[in-house]
Amino acid sequence: MTQKKLRFSGQVLQALALNNPCQSSRKSMELFKNTNFFQRINVAATFLIVAALVKGIVDGLKGYADSNSVLKYFSANLDISILAVFVLFFKIKMMIDDHHHFSEENQGTSGYRWAGFFLAFVVWVFIALSGYFIHNAIRSAELLSLSLLLSIGWIAIHLKEITKKTPVSTDAVIAQIRQKWVLLNVAYIVCLVSYIGWLEPIVKSGEIILLWLKP
Repeated sequence: MTQKKLRFSGQVLQALALNNPCQSSRKSMELFKNTNFFQRINVAATFLIVAALVKGIVDGLKGYADSNSVLKYFSANLDISILAVFVLFFKIKMMIDDHHHFSEENQGTSGYRWAGFFLAFVVWVFIALSGYFIHNAIRSAELLSLSLLLSIGWIAIHLKEITKKTPVSTDAVIAQIRQKWVLLNVAYIVCLVSYIGWLEPIVKSGEIILLWLKP
């Protein structure tokens, strides 16, 4: 984690740890005043996605026989439980990474930055929809797969943004990190589409095939 991320996380924890609620709120407001437009939208989108996820879980509980037991609901629907935990932690990690990304002033507010932000907004919308339909695991997984696929396009725009000028050591490190994100997103997509059933084995269980060997 970079020094900027550590400084931002430390400032948030320090503001939240103060005993005086008014002083804590004042410190938090001062902290977020230093954020730019992109960072504020990023944080707001995260809260909306978490709210959509909670709404989806509540809708699932309404249709469950024993709606008073949350633990029974999650234990009986392990796929929903795993998917909900993934959406939550993935978006929190994404928020931290994006907060740092949008603080990189050396990239300015070029057309690449706005194009990437627009695609990021679309990605957040699909993640929110995935959380809203979390009670339907298949539909949620489909929406999440689409959001991950779109995020690869967002990363591609960002790579173009940082390589359009003369490469420097900092940009080279950032590019390597973004490339790892692409690999992780591809791995997530493979797992999700396998769960959905889009990837089927070439030879199904119990199926017999004949191999013709030509001399």
